[in-house]
Amino acid sequence: MLNISASVYVFFPHEAKDGDCMPVVDCAREIISAGIGVEIFLSEFNFEPYSCEAIEQLKEIGKNAPFLTCHTNLFRCDLDKLKAEIEMVAGFSGSILVIHPATFGFEKCDNPPSAYTLKNICKLASDSGVTLAFENSGRTGMAMMRRAIDYIGSDCLSIGMGICIDTGHANRSMENDGFSAQDYLREFRDLVVEVHINDNWGKEDLHLPPGRGNIDWNAVIPELYALNKDAAICIELARHDYEPMHAIQQSTDFLLSHL
Repeated sequence: MLNISASVYVFFPHEAKDGDCMPVVDCAREIISAGIGVEIFLSEFNFEPYSCEAIEQLKEIGKNAPFLTCHTNLFRCDLDKLKAEIEMVAGFSGSILVIHPATFGFEKCDNPPSAYTLKNICKLASDSGVTLAFENSGRTGMAMMRRAIDYIGSDCLSIGMGICIDTGHANRSMENDGFSAQDYLREFRDLVVEVHINDNWGKEDLHLPPGRGNIDWNAVIPELYALNKDAAICIELARHDYEPMHAIQQSTDFLLSHL
């Protein structure tokens, strides 16, 4: 059985102005009411920091959710802010914090941190009960993932860093490097702690429901079942022409019926 969750991102319109989304706390509650886990972005939709009240509410949500993971709000390397995010995730009773290559200085950074420094960040997270999940990028593809593993070490999971495979990002980078989403899942099978489920047509990061793009789900879904049973299978959609919770349910049914 897949360990399914959904991201609050499904409530965020693909193109919208500030204020066009209900508070993340309410989004999270609605997802949990469906009996699945939830992934929380570490800011409101307009990238404003959470209020103290929202933080306390999210702590309560974390206690009652089947499981809770989080997604960084960092699009550049700032290790002090990353430490603060790790502390916040631990306070939410979260188990995973998805990070970007840029979060670790692998993109958009002239002076990336040393492997020693990054390993210490991973250990800090692990000591707090949080695993950092390094996510593949639609821009840099497989080469970046392999570089990260080489940099941190093949034993990275033991010190607090796993892998997050985003199926849509893999589909975007496939034109450049030839590696499909199922290739990523197969290569990093023992390190994957989370998968972001979404679809596209290979160009834009549309975050469509599975089956609405050109990803070969008949090849991807068996690889999901081959992962560690604790891996979070997170439906990460943007809101387009559908009601969010209906899209989550349809995506869940799609994954469970296409094995």
